[in-house]
Amino acid sequence: MTRTVVAVTAAIAITACSSSSPDAQELAAEIDAVITSYQPQVDALVARVQAIKGKIVDKPGWQHAWRIAEAANDTAGLPPFTALAPPGPGRIIPPGFLIGIGPDVRKRTPKLVQANDTAQLARILVDIRFRYIREIVQVSNELDQVEYWIAHPGAAVAWHI
Repeated sequence: MTRTVVAVTAAIAITACSSSSPDAQELAAEIDAVITSYQPQVDALVARVQAIKGKIVDKPGWQHAWRIAEAANDTAGLPPFTALAPPGPGRIIPPGFLIGIGPDVRKRTPKLVQANDTAQLARILVDIRFRYIREIVQVSNELDQVEYWIAHPGAAVAWHI
C-alpha cells in the first residue's frame, strides 16, 4: 500500500513539474478541483467513523477496536469519542486533520493568487494530493479493521495502528 502511495505521489510531482508554467488562477482552480473531488470520500469516511461509535463497546476485545477507531477518528479530525457535548459552532479544525485540509487551503489560496505566488500554489497542489491520498488510505484501513471486528466478534484480527 505504501509503495502505491509513493508511486502515485511521484507521478503527481512529475506531472506537476512537467507542465507548462500555469498561472496562479489555473493553479487555484486545480486546487479547488482536487479538494472538491476528494470531498465525497472524506464525507464517507466521516459517516463510517460516526456509524461505528456505538457498535464497539461491550464485545470481547472492544478495547483494541476502540483504540483503532479513535486513531481513525483523530486522523479525520472529528471530536473525541469521549466528548460529552458536540463542539460549538466556532470550532476551527486544524489543517493537519483530514477534514481540515480543504477549509485551510481554500482560506489561504486567494491570498496566494493575489500575490501571484505560483510556486507556493504549486507546492500546495502537490501537498494536498499526497495528504488526501495518504490520510484517506490510513483512515479507511483503520475503519476496515474495526468494521471487520464488529462483523466477526471474537475473530482474530491483526490490529495495526
